[in-house]
Amino acid sequence: LSEFEVDGKCYYQIKDLEDGNYITIDNKGQVFGLIHDPFKIELINKSIKQFVDDVNDGRFDFEKYLNGQNG
Repeated sequence: LSEFEVDGKCYYQIKDLEDGNYITIDNKGQVFGLIHDPFKIELINKSIKQFVDDVNDGRFDFEKYLNGQNG
């Protein structure tokens, strides 16, 4: 896993969304989107297990997330 440190907090890349955008987790297992333009860190899910379930069940779509349609 690649590690990013932002404002003293570590995030670990779990998916590269390209163009400097990533899906990451923190030490607590929360899932975040790190978006480069405009720069933002947003909580996607408080549980990595729930996030994986959402991806597998089609409730979370990476393309739609990047286009601002879900997340």
